[in-house]
Amino acid sequence: MPIALPARPLWRLPAFCLLCLALMSPARATPPPAAAPIVLGEVAVQTPHAAAFRQGWQWALEEINQAGGVLQRPLRVTPSAADANAEQSAQALLAGRQAVALFGGEDDREALAVAALAQRHATPYLATAADSDRLIWQQGNAYTFRLAPSTRMRVTAVAPRALGLRARRWAILHEDSPAGREAADTFSALLEAFQSRTEIVHRQAIASTALQPDTLAAMHATRPDALLLALRGDDAQRYLQLAGSATLPVVALYADDLSTPPFWIAAGHPPEPPAILADFTQAYQARYQQAPTLAALQGYIALHSLAAALQQAGSTDAEALRDALAGLTVPSPLGPIHFRQLDHQSTMGLHVRAVAANGKPQVHYTDGARLQIPDQAVRQLMAQRQPAQAGDAPVSDTPTATARPASAPPQAPDAPRTVGVGGFISTGPAVPRWPD
Repeated sequence: MPIALPARPLWRLPAFCLLCLALMSPARATPPPAAAPIVLGEVAVQTPHAAAFRQGWQWALEEINQAGGVLQRPLRVTPSAADANAEQSAQALLAGRQAVALFGGEDDREALAVAALAQRHATPYLATAADSDRLIWQQGNAYTFRLAPSTRMRVTAVAPRALGLRARRWAILHEDSPAGREAADTFSALLEAFQSRTEIVHRQAIASTALQPDTLAAMHATRPDALLLALRGDDAQRYLQLAGSATLPVVALYADDLSTPPFWIAAGHPPEPPAILADFTQAYQARYQQAPTLAALQGYIALHSLAAALQQAGSTDAEALRDALAGLTVPSPLGPIHFRQLDHQSTMGLHVRAVAANGKPQVHYTDGARLQIPDQAVRQLMAQRQPAQAGDAPVSDTPTATARPASAPPQAPDAPRTVGVGGFISTGPAVPRWPD
């Protein structure tokens, strides 16, 4: 039986294959187009802490991109404009659809304004330093998350030491702002709940840079046994200068990066690098030739948190990113940090230091998971939220992303926790809901 021959001689097949390879080689030699970056927007206010905050997230950004980026795409941050406040920066980013998520915010009022914009534009927003309780409870929304400890977390952290003073007569100096009044009210409610025989003998709101010697004279005239100081930054430093060597016990709620004298109980990032941050501090100092401040740490953790949420979401869809952030646990220099699904508050904790008469501080880091009030109290506060208003479609740089209603994520209860005043790390009876 004759053998059928191929239509083309076999000897010609190798030449044909070589020709095909030659024709294909130019296309294969051309590198693929670079993947478009995923853009996040910074909404930080231009304050003395802004430079350190930016150093923190820039360092994190380099680490993320050196490791391959997120979702096989580079990550990019659009910084806030030097002449804009946080709300203006957010408006510009959201109006131009320039960012899939926002982060930053130190001032409570501006953070609340950015949160409202984030809700209207259905865009996730991670507030990094603002600490008003209202940001996540009464005026919170489905798209707003918070990294820093809240006002109540700060008060709960200092509660064991503050109540341990057994002071009967208290004075309160606080910022003349909603945040300052919130701090004063929260601490007053704590005293009423646990030491009902105490008395607030002096309470005064202090405008920024307005603290004067006669202010302290008026306070001391009321003969307080202890002072709650709810001033920040330069105003807290000003009190230190005016008080001199006074031995009045002071409970300072906002003593971040502030050197504290004897007889102080201070909540906040200590000026001397704490042991828990030894590795982070060493690497930061090698990079920037200075010790990291709280703002630098917050910037670093914030960007890594958003990158982890994007990776878990698997896309830049706003709803998927929001759902990924709710309940997310991320590693950090302080240890694992969890964003509570119930109210979007992170469990980033804070340091409390008690300075003895010899000037030596006892420093303790309290995990934020131990500083939460009961879930039922949180739900009651969240019930005061205003319903979401119809706004723009959720942000995504993925063309196929579909918008979903701007409703709150499922509120699965977090693990039961009790917060009390029985020890330095809060244990024992649960703190009741303190009135606002």
